[in-house]
Amino acid sequence: MINVLIPEPITSLNKGETAILRGIQQALKEFAVPVKLSLFSPWVKDDTARYSPLISIVGGTDFFDVFNKYQSSPIKRRAIHSYTMWATMILYALIARISKKLAYAIIRDDLYNAIARTDFLIIGHNGFLGYELFWFVFMAKILHKPVAIYGAGVDGNKGRISSIKSRTLLQLAIKHASLCIVRDQGSKQFLIDNTIPENKIKLFPDPAVLMPACTKDRAHEILKTENIPLDKPIIALVPVQGGVVFENTFSELGSFSPEQRHLKRVDLWVDLVSFLCKNIDAHFVFLPHCIGPTSNNDDRITNQAIFNALDTTTKQNFSSITTEYEAEELKGIMSICTFVLGERTHALIGAASAKTPCMALTVRQDGRMHNIIEHNFKCPTYDLNNPDIHNLKVTVLQAIQNRNELSKTLAQTQCNVQASALESARTLCNTYYKHLKPS
Repeated sequence: MINVLIPEPITSLNKGETAILRGIQQALKEFAVPVKLSLFSPWVKDDTARYSPLISIVGGTDFFDVFNKYQSSPIKRRAIHSYTMWATMILYALIARISKKLAYAIIRDDLYNAIARTDFLIIGHNGFLGYELFWFVFMAKILHKPVAIYGAGVDGNKGRISSIKSRTLLQLAIKHASLCIVRDQGSKQFLIDNTIPENKIKLFPDPAVLMPACTKDRAHEILKTENIPLDKPIIALVPVQGGVVFENTFSELGSFSPEQRHLKRVDLWVDLVSFLCKNIDAHFVFLPHCIGPTSNNDDRITNQAIFNALDTTTKQNFSSITTEYEAEELKGIMSICTFVLGERTHALIGAASAKTPCMALTVRQDGRMHNIIEHNFKCPTYDLNNPDIHNLKVTVLQAIQNRNELSKTLAQTQCNVQASALESARTLCNTYYKHLKPS
């Protein structure tokens, strides 16, 4: 049995995050022996209910201050708090070199205890690639444990980090990690710009592509339960509540409060989908790909607002799902859709990896959409920083009408991406076995 720990939060209420976790689980199947996977969470109750028994949830120090950052009015963490936390982390590791029991008796922290007892540490998923990873790498080095940066991304960050301290810590983290795999060319270039040797960086797809979809029977069962007609083509719609796309829509048109931006975005979506409904014979389904961990990121709020704003005649061709479904089930639903139009990166990764034609509504700041959906999967994107509604309508309509051509492209790109993701999984597992060999 190999004990693997991810010391970062992957909230079960964000199904895109869950897709990454399920992809990592698939990757770990490349090990020749059983794997026990553990995950840190500041939402222990929610994540235990959804992830156990296959994944063990541990609490402890919220190293990335994620619980606070998800609040509507987060309080900035003071520098002294960070320094104290890092010092405690390293002290724990030094004591654990002598005795794990003694370390836990002196510093009772479940996360540090889990790190001390794990066999293999996986860090840096999604947007967690940053200088903070140094402390996990440092602790792993003290405890003589392999640590892999896997499926890492920097989202929209570009260029050289201005802070010498942050840049140096990032360089040290990559240098001393057993492996560094990034998920897109933009993230690789970011590391190169910060003087990370290119031979230390491996480029493979996002782990989420490895997550399997539920069966088509299960997907049809869900659609029937939701009273969605199966005798018409289905177009899935995935607007967002919160996040980089929400925050930067209309960013070139002035400053808006979250409430003002929400209302403008609802109007934009109503205008767009009403136009599509008049020109396409299909049933449209609002699909929530994230429902928490707070209302700030609950897509159902935006979905329902758009749905309620549709006129009565148009609304007959729409459904708004509010039930929570698992990431595999959402991917299964998208796999039998005619087209997916969305603002969540991992919803579109799910669609594209299921060979369903899709298009991203995004913003220039979202490097994930442009690097993964546009570059890797060759699917169209449209930036909403300053949208021309007429041009947007025509562009989306053309993408849907050209879906057969896009399907042909996806058939090839998906095959290549899937093969590369499996190679990434084997690379991850081989890294652990290399660590076991005497030098």
